[in-house]
Amino acid sequence: LTEAINEIKPGNAEEQQLTAATKEMLNKLARALKPKQCRAVIGGSVAKSTWLTGVKDIDVFACFNYKRYSGKSETLSEQLEPVVKTLCKKHRHKYEKLHGSRDYFRIRQNNYQFEVIPILDIKSAAQAKNITDASILHANWVKGRLKKSPTLADEIRLTKAFMIAQRLYGAESYVRGFSGYCCEVLT
Repeated sequence: LTEAINEIKPGNAEEQQLTAATKEMLNKLARALKPKQCRAVIGGSVAKSTWLTGVKDIDVFACFNYKRYSGKSETLSEQLEPVVKTLCKKHRHKYEKLHGSRDYFRIRQNNYQFEVIPILDIKSAAQAKNITDASILHANWVKGRLKKSPTLADEIRLTKAFMIAQRLYGAESYVRGFSGYCCEVLT
């Protein structure tokens, strides 16, 4: 298991590169978004430090103010799209709009792909208007477990690597497998 972990766990150099690219994108988004209306937060396996070496996909949640946007949940993608379009034009990045339970955006920056997902900035699952709104709560739940058991991150990596090897990793409809969050919860 130690050998397997050494093969799938990102090294310091890779982690520093990913962190730098992530900070750069967050800064760009922070300047483009209206701070009182929306904030950008890293999500997914990068936020939880459970990502595997070689990963170039980074989730970013565009967290829209709940009080202001809870009644406009179905328009969050439309609210975010002009921001993404302007940011990409200014910085010469390519982006594409992807369809999900709520449309989201993939921005290419250097060797990385940032998936910018519009969500409501919720404090409890009862506030969610769309399944993606709960994503930030998922990240916080896993990070809380990792604080109690630091070796759990490597165990999660092993679970993900196993699922990948069995072609069972990925919640996309064409994969129909286990999401990263599902692997984290199972582990």
